[in-house]
Amino acid sequence: MSPILTRPVREQLEHDRVIRELQAKYKRKTDVIINPGNEQNQSISIGDLVVYPDVLVFAEGTKRLLITVEVETVESVNPIEARAEWGTFSKLKVPMHLYVPPDCVETVKRICDEYQNIDSEHWTYTTTYDQVRFTL
Repeated sequence: MSPILTRPVREQLEHDRVIRELQAKYKRKTDVIINPGNEQNQSISIGDLVVYPDVLVFAEGTKRLLITVEVETVESVNPIEARAEWGTFSKLKVPMHLYVPPDCVETVKRICDEYQNIDSEHWTYTTTYDQVRFTL
């Protein structure tokens, strides 16, 4: 479970919406399994630790993991989350993509520089009415 035990409801809804949009985005050429909210649909093991990234992207028709994706909100961009999730997922031999609100980009860069083991591709997302936009 995430160190952020309870996200504000509005942020949790936004978080889960972004996860579902990412599922649709990645599903075009791959198999995608999501873990929105408290759902635990697919896990991965890192040593003895079992974790549930927000989005898992697999090669089409196989169970070969290609990418892990973690979606954060304003409340969940912090050093505790970074050590517990981002750092853990960066130990995998696959890329981790991190999606954050635009206001958090500088904080994410600072945290990632502080914990040098965090290797990821950083994206921002913005939600307006019925659209979610992603920017690298």
